[in-house]
Parts: sequence; structure tokens; C-alpha cells
Amino acid sequence: MAEGSGTWEEPRTPLAAVASNNVTATLPTPQESALQELWLRILELTSTAPLSSSVTLPSKATGYSQAQSSAHAHRMPASGLPANGLSATAANRTQQRSRKHDHWRLNPLELHHGIYEATRCFSADWWVSYYLRANNNDVVSALDDLLRHVHWRRRIAKVDSDLLPWGEAGAWRTVQNPDADPRERRIAEGFLSILQNEEARILKGTDRLGRIICFIKVKNHRAGLYPAESYERYLAWHCEISRMMMPETRGDGILLLDFEGYRVQNFDWRPLKIITKIMKDYYPQGLGDVIMHRAPALFTPVWLLIKRVIREDYYSHIHFTKNLTDLRRYLSYQTIPADMGGGDDSEYHYSPPDLDDPINGGGGESVQIRREYERRMLQEQHMETARLFEETTREWIDASRRGRETSGLNSLRARYQQDLLAMYWKLDPYIRSRSIYDRLGWIQPPEWALE
Repeated sequence: MAEGSGTWEEPRTPLAAVASNNVTATLPTPQESALQELWLRILELTSTAPLSSSVTLPSKATGYSQAQSSAHAHRMPASGLPANGLSATAANRTQQRSRKHDHWRLNPLELHHGIYEATRCFSADWWVSYYLRANNNDVVSALDDLLRHVHWRRRIAKVDSDLLPWGEAGAWRTVQNPDADPRERRIAEGFLSILQNEEARILKGTDRLGRIICFIKVKNHRAGLYPAESYERYLAWHCEISRMMMPETRGDGILLLDFEGYRVQNFDWRPLKIITKIMKDYYPQGLGDVIMHRAPALFTPVWLLIKRVIREDYYSHIHFTKNLTDLRRYLSYQTIPADMGGGDDSEYHYSPPDLDDPINGGGGESVQIRREYERRMLQEQHMETARLFEETTREWIDASRRGRETSGLNSLRARYQQDLLAMYWKLDPYIRSRSIYDRLGWIQPPEWALE
């Protein structure tokens, strides 16, 4: 797409590349301006201190006229939201959304921590630009999606404070605890059942576009067996774990459903609705394509019902395959499981976590979660590096608007982003319970992060 078209283009050097080779990403000018504008909005929302009045906003970022985007003073109004800096239309949209949606009411500190919890193993620029790509460079809509994600992960799913530290070990403890709340035990049983019965898991390898593959054996699911919360918890956990195995240049995955052995009792509306909501609302563009393999005629009436809840513009991302030849259009032979005719003959066997778990006073595979002092020290270092990155980002925006040289600031921002990523990998064992994919050796920090 040509510059100025308003549609996000993949960067010539992927923004995630700052994580691995410290090369400053290069973007077409309108897209760099949009990224700067979005960062400025974030910095306003996460700080109670006013930004420098010398920082002016772009006139090209989202197609605003020069008159609309010229010389605004940057201050935080009583509502805690930026009153200026966007065009009059965009500012009005911002205020309307702030009154209507709870996720615009996160306090600055909560939002600040939430953003750096959410970036995790991706560079900060890459994660922020993910929302621009999902919204065709519309800065206000991108910010809305970003805030919705942070609100969901902190206040609803409690991804970082509960779900990831809880993990598989937490589910096992709940199931084995005779004093556990019966409903909580049932939710934990459902969570573990998905892993143990291979209802949904991640395949080793990627599709032909380099996307991670979530594999579902439809026949292993039984409708109504477990509470909906089991699937909500599992899907949020699965999304965060799969991100750790995604190639640095991708932020999406595909869904491969094998319908061999499908029966009517395998169909369940609840997981479908949960997948649709979580991916649409909290991981926009996180689901690339859906491949339905070996779907029988029995599935046809169900598919007609499903089509009613799917956006028409997504139909082109849903593919039906009947045989190995069809499937190889999307996956390499070595990636396809052997029971589907492919060359991957490794059998999936779920191995439970080390039950000598630290929360019960033992050692175990997640022993570092118990080391609170070390965790707090690493978190403080992580936040201090985030502060330095933000200061450099303000300087980068200021220099860019004044027409000054920015290559040095770009390199410094790239270095801080690399430091943030390295610190995340060091922090990871202290904040995330180990998973089956850690035990399989599929989740590995990059070598440079351990130096």
C-alpha cells in the first residue's frame, strides 16, 4: 500500500528486530508519525506530570490537516485524560470514549505497569504498533484497543497477578486440595482436561507464513462437561504462552481444527463464543486464519449457524481442507501431525508439573516464584529501564517534530527496548509458573538475553 493511504504497512526492518540485532526499525514517514502520536497519548495517560510544551504532534500521522494538528499545549485535565494534542475531532472521540468505557479509567500507575506487563517478550514499539496495524493507523482506535487489553488483563482476567503465576501447578493444587471450593476445583479440572486430552495445544513449528499453530482435536471435546470459566482461563493462558513461541516478526497465529471422528456431541457454542470475544476484543488480529480439516457433512448445518456470528470480511480467512494435498498449501509436510498424513511423528504426551511446588513449601520447577525479594529487585530494574525508554521516547518525538537528527535517539531507544526484553526473560521464572511447553523445551529465552 502506498504511503499516505492510511493503511499500515509492515516495516522494512521489523520493529521486533530491535530485540535481536539492535537495528533501529525504519518506517514510512506517516507510520512513524502515527507511532509517535500513539506513544505521546500513552505517555500522557501514564504520567500525572505534564509533557513538554515543545512537543508538537504530527500533521501527517492519520490524515489530519495542518490546522487540526498544529501547536497544542500538553496538559493533563482533571479527568486524567489528554485534552489537547489530537485534532478536534479525535479529541472529541477520545472524550466520548473516556466517558463511555471503563477501560479509559485506569489510573496512570496501573496503566503504566499494565503496558510493560503486556509487552512481555516483544519490543515496546512492536507491541504498540500492533494496535496501529489492527486499526489502519487510526490512533484513537488503536489507543482504545490497547487500553481495553490492559484493562482486561489487569482487572478481569488478572493475567499477570493470578493466571500466569497460577498456571498448571495452580490447577493441579486446586484439584488435589480437598478443601478447595467445588466450583474452583471444577474450573481447574476443565483447564487441565484441555491439556491432558489434547483438546487444544500448540504444534511445534509454524505455518508457511511463519505463524504459530494452535491445534484442536474436535472429537476430544465434550459439550457442557466443564464450566465456561475453564475455557476462558485456558484461552487467556494459551494466548500468553503462545506469544512466547511466536517468531519475532509475527503477532498472530492460526487455528487448525481436525474434525476426524466428529460427532454432534462435540459441538459447543461456549468455547466458540469465548474464542470470538477474546480474540476480537483483546487480541485484535491475533488470529490469522482458521483451517477446518476433514469436516464431515454432519458439520454443515453447524457451519451455517457459525457464519451468522462471524464478520463477513473474515470469511476469506476460513479454509476447508479435505486431504493432505489441501493441507500442504498452508503447512509444510514436516509440520503436519502423522495421524493427519504428515511427517511429524512425535506423539503428544502431557506431563504434569513437578508437584513439589514452591507455594506448598517445596522446591519444584517453579521455585523462583517464591523468591519475592529477587522478584521485586528485577521488577524495579525493569521499571527503571522503562522510565529511561520513555524519557528517550519523549526526546525522540520532540527532535522529530523540530526536524532534528533522530538516528542517535533511535539507537538509544532500540538499546533500551533490548534491555527491557532481556530483563523480562530474567524476570520470567519469578512471575510465571512453568508450563508443558517449558518442560518440552519449546520456550527458550534468546541467547542474547542471557548474556
